[in-house]
Amino acid sequence: MVALLWSSVWPVVWACLSVTLETDARVAGRSSDPNVQHGDGGQIVSDPSNLPELPMGKPDTIETDIPGEPLSPSDFEKSVGMEHNTIDTSTQADPIELAGLFQGDIMLNSKDTLADLAHGDPKTGRKGRSAMVDIHRRWPNGIIPYVISQAYDYSATDKFARGTIAKAMLEFHEKTCIRFVPRTIEKDYIHILKGDGCSSSVGRVTGAQQVSLGPGCLYVGIVMHEFMHVAGFWHEQSRSDRDNHITININNVQEGRQHNFDKYGWDKILSLGISYDLESVMHYGPYAFAKGRSPTIIPRENGAEIGQRRGFSKRDIEKLQKLYDCTNTSTKFTTTTYSPMIAAATEECADNDQKFCQTWADRGECELNPVWMNIYCRKACRQCGGAAGKECQDESVYCKTWSQNQECIKNPEYMTIFCKKSCGLCHDHTEDSTSLNRCEDKNIYCEPWSKGGQCLYNKKYMTIYCKKSCRVCRDELVTGNLLT
Repeated sequence: MVALLWSSVWPVVWACLSVTLETDARVAGRSSDPNVQHGDGGQIVSDPSNLPELPMGKPDTIETDIPGEPLSPSDFEKSVGMEHNTIDTSTQADPIELAGLFQGDIMLNSKDTLADLAHGDPKTGRKGRSAMVDIHRRWPNGIIPYVISQAYDYSATDKFARGTIAKAMLEFHEKTCIRFVPRTIEKDYIHILKGDGCSSSVGRVTGAQQVSLGPGCLYVGIVMHEFMHVAGFWHEQSRSDRDNHITININNVQEGRQHNFDKYGWDKILSLGISYDLESVMHYGPYAFAKGRSPTIIPRENGAEIGQRRGFSKRDIEKLQKLYDCTNTSTKFTTTTYSPMIAAATEECADNDQKFCQTWADRGECELNPVWMNIYCRKACRQCGGAAGKECQDESVYCKTWSQNQECIKNPEYMTIFCKKSCGLCHDHTEDSTSLNRCEDKNIYCEPWSKGGQCLYNKKYMTIYCKKSCRVCRDELVTGNLLT
């Protein structure tokens, strides 16, 4: 019923937000140098005791959504050849406004979070801050585990949805060291589902965090925008140096939405020393939350485009690389049409979701959705049979073919989880210690996995079964060459 109602009002919302508007604004100049502190901190002062009423917390949909099969090699391959439409925010409504959350599409977890962002009286010294000041909000090693809703698997209207999401992930994989990987046992991960509008939290939060890609959101640029939030970035026009680059026509902003145009003081993480970016995929469009016949944001540079939703700007890439120190990691970005390296699946036989696995199993999901359930709800689906038993098997009929096409090397993030047998990961754990201590590789893919950084990011498997390639043999230990 909710979906039917939404589909009926969507064209009306879209038409109302897509009006072409006129320009009317003036601006006072100020320095845009991120190393210069303005007298007022460059802040619009907000009263923490009078914060806007906004939806907060994790929506119920994340509790009830059933995960589907992670993106496969074919999803990534097909996404490259797909024709991907774009949104022009100067003539069309911007989907990031639809969720009605903080700044349109940012999911806050509590009132305290919003209070932290607000700016009190500058005389008290209270300053707003970016959540990314806290290093724990960044994703370790730039690896973002994900699950994706089953709803994208079977919807005829969204038959290209998985390809669109895969293409957005590929943009991160090809141009940065950020890696989206299927979740195995990670505590913190994103849950991509078909919610109301487009939305995400900023940075890493505890446990599962929703990334909503609902009706109107399945454009590569929009998905990338939400994934940028996931990686830890706020909207570009929130920067305190914006007044040197844009004018905010606050009188034309919809009532109750003025807070979406607040700006926040400098901090090194937010700006990263990179200049203001009108071309950023994270910038509002010219008619964001407009109520009248003139824009809400006017660039000071004549003819400049803001609010593009095609993909990364040059500075977007620079910011991601700088925040995650991409030049100093073993997962430096390379141009590839395949998914990235990631750890092999855990040998532990347990349910990753203790709360819902048994319920889903009782509802027959082990048979209806075996690819996901047999991996993430092993115990509930009775898949515990030892490394050489049920637990170590291929979860797709195409595993052998993919293996023959070298996918175990090109796409180990998927293959080492769902094609364990074809990738030679079904080891006999009853081997004696002498055999396990031999300086040798027990998998034909050890050398390429080692070159891909797996000795560092997948120590549990690699230091046992790929000793030679990881240089952890006894003679290596003596000379101090153990890879750490």
